[in-house]
Amino acid sequence: MFALRPPAAQACALCSVLALGACSSASYSDRGADASADGGQETTQLGRDAAAVVDARSVRDAAEETPDAAPPGEDDPAEGEPGEDDAGTPMNASMPAWADSLLGQYGMRVRFFQRSEQFGTPGKVEWLLLGTFAYDAASGKVTLKTEFCDTHGNSTYLPGISADSGPLYPRRLPARVYEVKSDGSSWSTNNAPLRIGFEEQPLVPCATPGARVKAHDSQIWNTDGLCTCPMDLNVMPVHSNDCRINDVDDDTSPAATVAVTGALQTQFHVRHYDASRIVNGVIDANERHHDAKHGTVQDLYQLTCGPQPCAYVPVKQCDASLNPVRVRPLGPSGDGKVYSCDDVLERKAELFGTDPLTFPPSGC
Repeated sequence: MFALRPPAAQACALCSVLALGACSSASYSDRGADASADGGQETTQLGRDAAAVVDARSVRDAAEETPDAAPPGEDDPAEGEPGEDDAGTPMNASMPAWADSLLGQYGMRVRFFQRSEQFGTPGKVEWLLLGTFAYDAASGKVTLKTEFCDTHGNSTYLPGISADSGPLYPRRLPARVYEVKSDGSSWSTNNAPLRIGFEEQPLVPCATPGARVKAHDSQIWNTDGLCTCPMDLNVMPVHSNDCRINDVDDDTSPAATVAVTGALQTQFHVRHYDASRIVNGVIDANERHHDAKHGTVQDLYQLTCGPQPCAYVPVKQCDASLNPVRVRPLGPSGDGKVYSCDDVLERKAELFGTDPLTFPPSGC
């Protein structure tokens, strides 16, 4: 399948910007920055430096340290939001006023940046998403559903080597549903953890940790017909023979398939865990340009480097203040139309402009 098989260290370094995120055990952007017009600031403590062990607990713990998007120091629901009864069940309430201008479908462009801790060289990633803000009267919650339309990235993680990359089938990647909170002047989401290319539990019964068992019928890449039961469900997969690996893009290959072009022509198969949040969103009742920032918490790992796990290449995620999210309406509020990724891609220049994907001048 590979036109060129790079050494493992090169392969994982390029994996660091596979248009999904960082090839590392856990990469965090540590602080949030303000995207609101009044210049206020929300600090999003999205984690600490990553350890070299690929451990789901480290990513989850960092995400849990991030406060919900309610204003710092306030534990009570914002005005207009439902509270809970004594049993913890949400009580019905009218839609909060701040949500009115949010509701509807949007094109979203997320850009986030990272730097190789080994080489100090930059990487940059862009996601194009279809976003839908909705209000559920039964729970009193405002949600944001995002669907991948296209993603791409560029990396110079190895000195003198530049590569572009992106999933072969971005629209086959799973959608994500965030809960949206607001203090009335800005909006943010929870982390809504997303798994791409693997399941939380094995796809087949695994009674004994480390045992080799009959693989699921969909895991046809295991040519011996067997998969390996995980030793610890809290440790994310690092090999394609793990019984938790799925075929997320339905191409008969493990996890998500990513194509790399440029100095190296190749393909990778990666699994991705993302617990990022969208923070400091503008509430713009006039033009409905609800732009925000992306606080990146993620773990992406290449699965196909031979019998042994791929090399670990630590990556630092840039601060959320450097990661812009453009949120632009696809139609007038309440127009009743149903939009799709085709609308986002066809109107990309109109919605987001034509500014190139460039690393922030201030660095990271």
